[in-house]
Amino acid sequence: MTKELLLEIGCEELPASWLPSLTSQLSTRLRDRLQEMRLEPRQPPLVFSTPRRLVATIPDLETSQHDFEESLTGPPVSAGYDSDGTPTSAAIGFARKHGVDVSDLSEVETSKGRYLAFQKHHIPRSAFDVLPSVLAATLRDLIFPKQMRWDAWLDDGRGEFLFGRPIRWLVFLLG
Repeated sequence: MTKELLLEIGCEELPASWLPSLTSQLSTRLRDRLQEMRLEPRQPPLVFSTPRRLVATIPDLETSQHDFEESLTGPPVSAGYDSDGTPTSAAIGFARKHGVDVSDLSEVETSKGRYLAFQKHHIPRSAFDVLPSVLAATLRDLIFPKQMRWDAWLDDGRGEFLFGRPIRWLVFLLG
């Protein structure tokens, strides 16, 4: 199922010379952040700008992440088991780090030799759960010739938020 995504950033007047770069950046940064979060847009964002607003819309964004299976490679098999086949601290630590038992680890052949590995299945999350972090990351990704400090914070663990001009409103709608 897909829904339309709309992002509108209303701010104090931006210099007109900044708009072509910001328009391009908003399109690529938003698309890249959505792809990182496994919310693949079927077409690139449509982006518009005026001195007081930047707007991006995606007409058909998936409403949940797609399934993802990841192969995590750990220590070499030679370092993971001792001579009598008992798991070493390297294998136990790798399994503990990923929250699995040592018996769940498999052996894979790589260009460097045989390694311990774990197949991690990522559970799909709803777009409503993922999109707040996409918005924060997209806003932080925008690069301005000059940035302003204006007593703004984002709840993304990085603290103070710098932007080209003070933001007056944000609209971020799905559907």
